[in-house]
Amino acid sequence: MRDFILFSVVTVLSILGVAAAVTYIGQGRDSQNSNSATTDLLTLVQNVQGVYGINQSFSGIQNSNVISGGMAPVAIVSGSNLVNEFNGAITVASASPNTTFTVTEDGIPNSVCAKFATSSPNSLKSLTVNGTQMLPPISPSTVATNCQAGVNQIIFEFGH
Repeated sequence: MRDFILFSVVTVLSILGVAAAVTYIGQGRDSQNSNSATTDLLTLVQNVQGVYGINQSFSGIQNSNVISGGMAPVAIVSGSNLVNEFNGAITVASASPNTTFTVTEDGIPNSVCAKFATSSPNSLKSLTVNGTQMLPPISPSTVATNCQAGVNQIIFEFGH
């Protein structure tokens, strides 16, 4: 009986250890993907501002122009689409009144939502997390409150 109890305890501890390791690895992967997604976003924004900033207008900007113009980092280009590190769609579009543009990032996991949303450059004009718009200065706690379990949509609005 004592051997059976010892075997049961060892089995349960082994299962818990494997579950903890899988969770830890998953969180590490999300964090690494968040860093890559941030780098890709910053590169994309800088490239778009560099190309469109000359005219002081982002009129007509869309994914196809960003891809064909070489403004999108290669890592996020998938055929005629832009895809982030979390396999969510990225959409680039002009915003009214064409002096700003938006980058919409879909599929952002809750585990990195606040960190990713608050890592944008100084040219950020507004941030929308799951439908709630915020203007700078943006509070990380407000962002975290609007991030939800599962996946999130973040819309960054940039200008010059």
